[in-house]
Amino acid sequence: MTPFINKTKSTSYDEIYGAYMNLQRMGRTDRYKLIAYPKANKLLLFDVVDDPLEMNDLSENPEIKSTKFQLIRLLKKQQELMEDTLNLDACLKNHKI
Repeated sequence: MTPFINKTKSTSYDEIYGAYMNLQRMGRTDRYKLIAYPKANKLLLFDVVDDPLEMNDLSENPEIKSTKFQLIRLLKKQQELMEDTLNLDACLKNHKI
């Protein structure tokens, strides 16, 4: 609890994985959120520190390409750990690692 009391850490998790039915998957760190919509073949990436209302999609921004790939790996790793079999290949196809 000390990191939270001293405000040196804002969450107790290094990463968060979210799933909504077969429509959406999300991976999040303290700073970034990656959302995959497999049926729409869509991937969104937000900087939740600088853009808390998630108004600016950064998924095509070449300046944070390595961050995007890191989040894709995180999402796939968490999906595997959760034994989530939803296929995300379609929405990730234009965002290869």
